[in-house]
This record gives sequence, structure tokens and C-alpha cells, in this order.
Amino acid sequence: MAARRGDDRPRRPAGGRRQPPDGHRSEPLVDATLGDARGWTGKGERRFRRVAGAASFTVYLASPWTAYQRCRSVVDIRIGGVPYTNCQAGAPVVINSDRYLHGASAFTGSLDTYRRYAINHEVGHRLGFQHRSCPGRGQLAPVMQQQTLGLQGCLPNAWPFPSNPAPPEPPPASPTPPSPSAEPSSPPAEPSESPSPADPSPDPTDPTEPGDPEL
Repeated sequence: MAARRGDDRPRRPAGGRRQPPDGHRSEPLVDATLGDARGWTGKGERRFRRVAGAASFTVYLASPWTAYQRCRSVVDIRIGGVPYTNCQAGAPVVINSDRYLHGASAFTGSLDTYRRYAINHEVGHRLGFQHRSCPGRGQLAPVMQQQTLGLQGCLPNAWPFPSNPAPPEPPPASPTPPSPSAEPSSPPAEPSESPSPADPSPDPTDPTEPGDPEL
């Protein structure tokens, strides 16, 4: 499907059994990634919107073997016998949950950067973009480079348009003031007897003498 100006692509998030075993929900990150100005909407040529029904593509976060079932017609890369990669196979855009949860050994960026790269890379295939190579050592890798398998001397990059401004960071949450608590009141000091003339000075060890209350 060729990209065109004003392209408005409905997309559908997948859920249920295709979520990874730890129950991590990927939809907020997919929304944020596809809506970011550094992403595929960065030139104003396209936009994405979530729908509940028919969609141009569906993003799946799938266990490795579910990913294999969906991806084997286009890619079958295994490490240690376990399906390793993400893919785009027609309308399904499939993120392997092992990669989503743990990243890729050849990728030197953060896990958050890898997750956003994987989403943008596979959606890029759905938009019609093909693989690219590293343009030169020390440069940012194109988002369509196969960064899961190696950086070829490039720097990790999650974005089609990395020079566009990033969205502002959300303000830090205001600390919640502690709830006021009543100070424990000191028990009233019990009156003590006046010293007798035979004992003119009070005994400092006498427990009946008033003293500082215990806190």
C-alpha cells in the first residue's frame, strides 16, 4: 500500500491471548510511538487512528511461537531453536514478545528505544518501505535497517525522522503532602507530695517525680 499525502490509516490493537505471559500491555507504547512527531507521521503525509473493526494493519504483541505462526511465510529466523524476530505479514504487524520484553543482543540502545524501533520498523514495511543498510560508521541507523540482527557500525535509532522535535516530557508528579496527624498528647503529670522537713530535697530517682514525658 503506497503512502500518499493525507493518508489516514486505521489500525487495530490486538489483545487477549496474544499478550506476553507477564501480561504487559503494549497499546500505550504503540499509541505514543505512532503518534510521535519523529515517527511515520513526522512529515504530515499520514496519520494513524485506532479502530475497533476493519483496519489497514493490526499490531500484535505475540509469544515467540505465535509470532512464528504469523511470520513464517515471510521470515523464519531462530536462535537456539526459538523464533527470534518481529515481522510484518500483510495486515498483521507482529512484535515477538521475547524481543519486546528483553530486546536484542545486537542492539546497543535502551529497551525502550528497541521497542519503538521494532514498532516503527514493522509498520514501515506495511507502509511499503524496504530494508536499508547502515550509511556509515557512527551515523544513526535508518529505522528500516535490520537493527535486531546488527548495527553494522551505526548507532541505534528508533525513528524515521529522528531530527524532528521529541514530545515534551510530562511534568514530574507533585509529591503528595503527608496527612496531618495529631501529636500524642503528654499525660498529665501526677502531683507529688511536698518534701517533708526531714527530707528537704526531692529524690531525683523517685518515679513519682514529674519529668519529661516519653515520646
